[in-house]
Amino acid sequence: MTRHDDDLSAFQDDPVVRALTGPASADELAGESTALAGFRAAVPVRSRRRIVGRLGVGGTTLGIAVALSGGVAAAYTESLPAPVQQWSHNVTRWLGPVEVPAPHHAKASIATNHTAPKLTPAPAATTPTSAPASPPVANRPVKPVAKHHRRAHPHTPAHPKPTPAAKPSATPTPTASPSPTASPSPTQTPPATGDSITISLSQTTVSSGASVTAYGQLSTAAGDPVADAHVWLMQHDPGASGVSEVDSDTTGSDGSVTLQTAALTHSVRLRLLTDGKVRSAWISVIMRATVTASVTTNGTSSTIQISTSGAEPGDMVDIQRRVPGGWQDVAANQLDSSGGATFGVPTPARRAAHYRAILSRTPDHSFAATGFVVPPG
Repeated sequence: MTRHDDDLSAFQDDPVVRALTGPASADELAGESTALAGFRAAVPVRSRRRIVGRLGVGGTTLGIAVALSGGVAAAYTESLPAPVQQWSHNVTRWLGPVEVPAPHHAKASIATNHTAPKLTPAPAATTPTSAPASPPVANRPVKPVAKHHRRAHPHTPAHPKPTPAAKPSATPTPTASPSPTASPSPTQTPPATGDSITISLSQTTVSSGASVTAYGQLSTAAGDPVADAHVWLMQHDPGASGVSEVDSDTTGSDGSVTLQTAALTHSVRLRLLTDGKVRSAWISVIMRATVTASVTTNGTSSTIQISTSGAEPGDMVDIQRRVPGGWQDVAANQLDSSGGATFGVPTPARRAAHYRAILSRTPDHSFAATGFVVPPG
């Protein structure tokens, strides 16, 4: 360790040394006992020795001269000259609670170097700033101010420079597009009156020449009956491109109406229609066809005469014979204008032969079949 020089004779004419080594005035001795008591209570003997060792012999001499001489009170009351007050502060700041205050003009610099600046948080930004905020300044001892400086200049500003806010991005932030409004589902436009009509039939399967009775009920949307409304019974024939009116009447006080078809010779579809263009659903009426057969034997041949009801001229009739394991087609013929057909088959020699006549279903009528026997000759 380097040896310190304790000889202060070269500085005897220096005003600082003369101020430190000269006798204390009454003002400088004010509060001496209080300052010494606080120093002894706050700093243990071992800590004082460590501080003295850290300052060195020369520094210790000057420090003790200030801290333990009659100038203690003057230093604590800030009555010393500014350079001496600054030097006393720099030496005693290591003593913790008994630190001598700095001169007024240097307090800003010392406070800046002793206290971490308060960081003002930068405004929140969508993207991180280009440079992170400067960290707080660490506490470190302040170097003694040179004697030729008239006033201390702080090296660190009282507040850090604000971090520049992030520049707005060149690409605009996409904004949420409004939710598309769902298009309403297409619905059928109801009648202006809001009325409805139902239909029911006396029968849906009829024999040729029979008629059908249709029952209607007209009511409002709230279910109230509609009286004195004109209603037509509409009929659609198979293969026709349009409909025809077969009956009409007005509704009674209860909103009901009864209509009837003419004699039917084929299958049809029926519906009700009001003068307010209110329509009921279509209901199908199926013509129930029938077929019969008669046999006449003339020696080795027999004649089969087919008659039908509900069938149309030109419909096909098939004749089949019973054979082991099923039915065998024998002949086919069209119905004439009277709805009949004639067939010839051989007369069996020993036993009767079993046959059947089949009328296939068409849009005009239902399926029909009949069985018959050809006796032996």
